[in-house]
Amino acid sequence: MDGYVMGAARARQVLPRRGDGRGPGAPVVATGQDRAVVNALVGRARDAVHPSGEHYAALNALFAGHPEPMGAALLYHALFARVHSSSLGKALALLVVDWIDRHGLPFAAEAVLAATGIRMDGGPVLVDGRTAWRHERADPDAPYSSLLLFDRGGVVLRHALATAPDEVRAAALAAMQPHRDVNMAARVLASFLAPDEGAWADDLFARVGAPAPHRSGNDFAMLAASARTPDDLDRFLHLSDLEGLDSRGWALPTLVDAIGPEAALPRLVSLLPRLTKALRGKVLDLVAEFPSDAAFAVVVEHADAHPAPLRAARKLFPERASRLRPAAPAPKGHGLPEAPPTDLPRPLADPPWEARRVEFPRVKGLRVIDRPGESWLPGEREEWASRPLPAHLVGTTGLPELATPASAASARPAGPSGTPDPGAAASPTSGAASPTSGAASPVSGAASPGAAAALPVSGAATALDPAPASLTSGAASPGADAATAPDLAPASLRSGAASPGADAAPPASGATAPDPAPTPSIDWPEAVRATIAGEYGAKRQHAVLLNAPPDLLPELLERWEPASFWDLPDWGPRLVATRGHAAATLLWRAPASQDHVVASALLPLTDARSAPRFARWLTSRGGPVEQATEHFTRHGAQALRPLIPALLNRPNPNRPTPAGRDAEAALRVVATPERVAEVLAVAAEYGPEAEAAVRVLLDSDPLDVLLSHAPDLPDWLDAAVPALPPVLLADGRALPESAVRNLLRVLAAAPAARAAGLEPVKRVCAPEPLARFGFALLRLWLREGAEPKHFWVLQAQGLLGDDRTAVDLGELAGAWPGQGAHQRAVVGLDALVGIGTKVAMHQLDTIARKAKFTSVERAARARVQEVSAKLGLTGEQFADLVVPDFGLTAGEVFDYGPRRFTLAFDELLTPLLVTADGKRRKSAPKLAATDDPELAQAAQDRFKALCRGIRTVARDQLARMERAMVSGRTWTVREFREVILGHPLLRDPVERLVLSLLDGDRVTHFRLSEDGTAADLSETTVPLPDDALLRITHPVHLGPDVAAWSELFADYEIVQPFQQLGRRVFTLTDEERAGSTVTRFDGVPAKPGRLLGLLRQGWERRNYGQSLASYPSDDVVMQLTLSRDLPHSSFDSLPDIQVGPVRLLHGRTEDNPKAPDHPPLFADQNPVQLSEALAALATALQR
Repeated sequence: MDGYVMGAARARQVLPRRGDGRGPGAPVVATGQDRAVVNALVGRARDAVHPSGEHYAALNALFAGHPEPMGAALLYHALFARVHSSSLGKALALLVVDWIDRHGLPFAAEAVLAATGIRMDGGPVLVDGRTAWRHERADPDAPYSSLLLFDRGGVVLRHALATAPDEVRAAALAAMQPHRDVNMAARVLASFLAPDEGAWADDLFARVGAPAPHRSGNDFAMLAASARTPDDLDRFLHLSDLEGLDSRGWALPTLVDAIGPEAALPRLVSLLPRLTKALRGKVLDLVAEFPSDAAFAVVVEHADAHPAPLRAARKLFPERASRLRPAAPAPKGHGLPEAPPTDLPRPLADPPWEARRVEFPRVKGLRVIDRPGESWLPGEREEWASRPLPAHLVGTTGLPELATPASAASARPAGPSGTPDPGAAASPTSGAASPTSGAASPVSGAASPGAAAALPVSGAATALDPAPASLTSGAASPGADAATAPDLAPASLRSGAASPGADAAPPASGATAPDPAPTPSIDWPEAVRATIAGEYGAKRQHAVLLNAPPDLLPELLERWEPASFWDLPDWGPRLVATRGHAAATLLWRAPASQDHVVASALLPLTDARSAPRFARWLTSRGGPVEQATEHFTRHGAQALRPLIPALLNRPNPNRPTPAGRDAEAALRVVATPERVAEVLAVAAEYGPEAEAAVRVLLDSDPLDVLLSHAPDLPDWLDAAVPALPPVLLADGRALPESAVRNLLRVLAAAPAARAAGLEPVKRVCAPEPLARFGFALLRLWLREGAEPKHFWVLQAQGLLGDDRTAVDLGELAGAWPGQGAHQRAVVGLDALVGIGTKVAMHQLDTIARKAKFTSVERAARARVQEVSAKLGLTGEQFADLVVPDFGLTAGEVFDYGPRRFTLAFDELLTPLLVTADGKRRKSAPKLAATDDPELAQAAQDRFKALCRGIRTVARDQLARMERAMVSGRTWTVREFREVILGHPLLRDPVERLVLSLLDGDRVTHFRLSEDGTAADLSETTVPLPDDALLRITHPVHLGPDVAAWSELFADYEIVQPFQQLGRRVFTLTDEERAGSTVTRFDGVPAKPGRLLGLLRQGWERRNYGQSLASYPSDDVVMQLTLSRDLPHSSFDSLPDIQVGPVRLLHGRTEDNPKAPDHPPLFADQNPVQLSEALAALATALQR
């Protein structure tokens, strides 16, 4: 193996070992906001400790300023175990930094290690109105789960121990020694902190390799960063939990740094089958830097799923890549006649980039005319302004403690030292101290001066855990070529929605949606000041933005630098609808990763600032092209007005400036035949010379303007062109190779040029061969490393693709984020929008509903929302419309010649063939001697294709119907007839269900017969008025009639598609309904795997797995306390977990304001939601 040099970014993640020559890490810097956050979390942690237990006095002494290691250990464990916050990891690191500074490295090391010997499972118990947990010593033989988050303070300590003076380090190790043998977690953490302590490491790895109940819980990342030799690694390689490895970027680089790439390679490769796709990509990224043929071969082997590592390896080792590069596939002669150039349109023949350059007129010295405008579709502004917000942004829900700092400090009870008690200072129920208030801080130990400052570290330099590059942010959201929304909605669902391309009259001047009513108790000037100063976290900042009085907003929008734009889709459109152009000032400061969201939110607004940005997106290869196209389509010449100076300012008459090229693309979008006069009128505002110049541009061939220069093609494509599938004209003749190369250059052009160049091509070419050509090109690009600079290959699928492309692309896009390719997935979603067929929209909707990765699910959901809004539909209505029908017709017949079979479906929508005598077959009959071979083969192929296509769609649609039953979704009768009963696949299952007609307070339950008539339980016909509402009935609403309906369905031999009448219903006692606690499950043991199953039935992890939660409503949480943390995996050998009582609490998140005095009651909750959650729990607890 050649000399190995780890990449600089990865090398910075390697954790130090004493004497390895690495200098001290970067100092930890704490801003004023950081201090406020740490204060808040420390206060919450202190509140979570029950005042009983042997270390509570030590905790009080710590807050009084005395260096009590066990008090610090209890605080650290309480933070880790009982505080839920996205800022927790950083808070733990900053707390350790502060301890090192104030009390010394031995104190901090002892405190963090001793925290592993504490458990806080006793509780929760109400103490003075707060929830607290009792603490006790941890069982030395108990299994340990991942030390996730313990390492945040541990990384700081490791840096400090590696570089501390000998006497300081010796004192720290001596302080750690008594705590090291408390349990297995302590041994792992001790060796992580001091990996060069040989005796500790020898003992640890001997124990790790021995059979023990805790084997499945070994923390791979912590052990990997502690391993010294390949033998150490072999001890735990396949006996560890890989959980948390993805968020600990230091683990694998530290391991490879210790044992070397040659020893690491076969062992890392052996892990690949156990890893998630995302983790597999990270391992391959690391392997790509190994300088050996074997490592390069591993990267090549996984290139289809993970192209980025192969791309990196080729750049690092070009000679090796050339030597080991697989031979290009041999060209396949298609044997088809080729069309001569004279029969081909421009640009396939006579491409513009080879023609004589056209000189265009120039007009210099024009000054931009800015006339801001707004153009909203009917009802659009009102819909945006009334969109529901997440709980933490509604009203003052996200503003629990926005009192002035002085009043907040004075309101806090005094701590043991006489200063305001930090434990109450930052509790979410009391009010966070502002960093400028001068109140005592548990982080600094003294009044904060107000300005952001570094937390000083004495004794040793420390560094926080280097954060790995995000897979889901930091990159622009690429767009696809423009496509209008598919015309999918029947008239009954459109509700008068305007066509996406139609101009909409702007609202009356100054008209805005109603402002949210400010809450008088909030000190809004202080809240706005603190927001601008960066003293609040992202959620509270956004709550201020959306709830502050209008007179305070101009300063906020102008000066505020948001901590995060992560939830911009939740509040951006609402802000634009209520604040208009003032909101644009803020949104334009969003990072490039939010371009798609910003473009969607600002689409109704145009001015001199927005027009150039939208024009640039038209020509970018990674921007929101669809939104930019709609922007100029909607606003017309008004949006073009500020671009006229850039359009006509040509220093070189043959070549526009970049801004001029953007403006030309906008001109081609706006200047449709019916709008030419409008465009010329706007140009005339700049003078007759400008009007004449624009007229010349409009009279020229758009291809001469947009394709004046030949785009470059990648080297790998040049040799592969002969092997691509042929592109055929409508008459069956193939394009010659020269025309195919011109087509590829059109595809490689900027989006606006690509769309213009492909328009004449698609008029003459057969669509199916063109789609196969495009997808083969995509496969080739993926195999060659999928370089982002050639995203045009993926974007082109939106213009070339068909239904087959959509299905294949949907599968790829849903999986790409797991390969570290979020940006590629987003471009793939835009390509699906570009294809625009029902099948493509169904793929998009499926990703939005059930993608494995949140990033692509959220991006797909945003696109579904955009397309739905254009059609005037809700998301569920959109999903109904895009269910593929697979070309089915009622009573479709499969013809074998003398034999004929009719298509039917069973209760699970499995396709069946019914013979003439009524027998049902799940497979196509084999050919008989008397059958017509040609007809029978076609019938067999059709049936097999239906079975493949319907399998996944049927499962998804039945699941949607079941969710609709649980959620109580309603349809109008007219809508139900058109989109459900009128669909050949969806009609059958609803005829097997009980439905409910809603007429005011009157509810009538009925079923549908085969002829479409409705009948109730007594077989009386139920009239169904078109405008009435209906829903799928949940058995909770049937009450005692469930038995009668079940008997009726049994009499008719109706088999239901999912559990409806036979569904388990959980009924509370009158006493339970009148209260907020259900105790019948308290103390019941449960298998961890059964509890994990609840996560698929509406329950969620809460408090890092220390409890489970379900949500009967947006502002109520139903919480189930667990005796210990719920593992993520590797739970087979773990003992049972005891569950506690089920409690109703106010507030969906930990950051909600102080709960009302009285807890919510079960009687006030949605009975269906309660039944579903509690029935699932009861089932999980059955032995």
